[in-house]
Amino acid sequence: MGDVSDVRTSLRNIQQSASGHSSRLTAIETKQRSQGTSLTLLSNGLEAFIKVRIADGGSTYGRVEVYYDGSWGTICDDSWGNNDAQVVCRMLGRSGGTAFSSAKYGEGSGQIWLDEVNCRGTESSLIECSKPRFGMHDCNHDEDAGVSCN
Repeated sequence: MGDVSDVRTSLRNIQQSASGHSSRLTAIETKQRSQGTSLTLLSNGLEAFIKVRIADGGSTYGRVEVYYDGSWGTICDDSWGNNDAQVVCRMLGRSGGTAFSSAKYGEGSGQIWLDEVNCRGTESSLIECSKPRFGMHDCNHDEDAGVSCN
C-alpha cells in the first residue's frame, strides 16, 4: 500500500510542477507577443524619421533624395517605376508621379540609401514598400532615381 501512496504523491508533485511550468510558459508567450507588438510600433514609428525631397530640378521634378539616419542620400533606379514615383509624390504632398532613371536630374553624392524599391503605388511612405534594408545597394550615382509630380 505504501508504494501506491508514494506513486500518488509523486503524481501530485509532477502535476504541481507542470502547472507551474505552464504558467511560466504562458507568461513568456505573453511577453513575446508584447515585444513583437513593440517592435511593430517601433518599425512603424521609423516613418517619422524618413523624409524625401526633390533635388536638382524644379519644385515638382528632380532627383529623389531620402533623409535617413541623419543624412540625405539617393535612391537607385533599379526597379524604379511610376508606382514608386507616386508614393514619393504623395510623401511630398503632391499627386501624380512619373519615374525617371539614369540620373536624369544629375548625380547625387554621398550615401545611396535605397535600391530595388517596389511599391504598389498605394502606400503613404516608401517605408511601406518592398525593398532591401537601407544602405543595401549595388549602384553608383549614375543610376540615381528621379521623379516628376503634379
